[in-house]
Amino acid sequence: MGSAEDQRLIVEGLGRFLAAAGGLAPARAAAEGVLSPDLWDGLARGLGLAGLAAAEDEGGLGLGMAELCLVASELGAVLCPAPVVAVAGLAAPVLAQAAAGPFARHHREAAARGAQVALAAEDFAAFTATAVAAGFRLDGEGPALAGLAGAAAVIVPATLAGRPALFALAAGPGVTPAPVAALDPTRPLARLALALEVAEAARIDGPDLAAGFARALDR
Repeated sequence: MGSAEDQRLIVEGLGRFLAAAGGLAPARAAAEGVLSPDLWDGLARGLGLAGLAAAEDEGGLGLGMAELCLVASELGAVLCPAPVVAVAGLAAPVLAQAAAGPFARHHREAAARGAQVALAAEDFAAFTATAVAAGFRLDGEGPALAGLAGAAAVIVPATLAGRPALFALAAGPGVTPAPVAALDPTRPLARLALALEVAEAARIDGPDLAAGFARALDR
């Protein structure tokens, strides 16, 4: 948890940014199907909110849940359509607590710098992984989640030989979340379907995978 001064500066800085961005204007644009990449860029990179809870030695702010709640409150007040909470509150904690290895660190640092990294499912049941000669084959379809639309990379929890496993995939051919109609147009949803082979390096299991994953989501 940051100091009261840290929290005050975050709230004031975010308030100024949102006012300059037009207050409710981005939400009205999102309701018409228009999402500005400048909004995410300013929040994630300009203010560093994507790395709010990431470790400072990995490019983050090193803060915690209290600050994330303050940020969520400010964003909610103007119905901000950027996926800050989905990235900083879900994907980043999973990478921090359930993943390990240089590839996982790469994605943690990328998220802290503002890359939109999203979680493809909130449990290990949606996707299955099978060992193949070149690495693994991933199959399945996840639920509709915030943060997946426009994601640069996705974190995929899967079941491999009856045990949990975790994979990190760059968005691209075969890894393209499909938009899903949402009741709230300011919170774009998408779901990911997979049927492809990935390299062995894509697996980023941490030593405490299942417990770490549960801790990351139970915040």
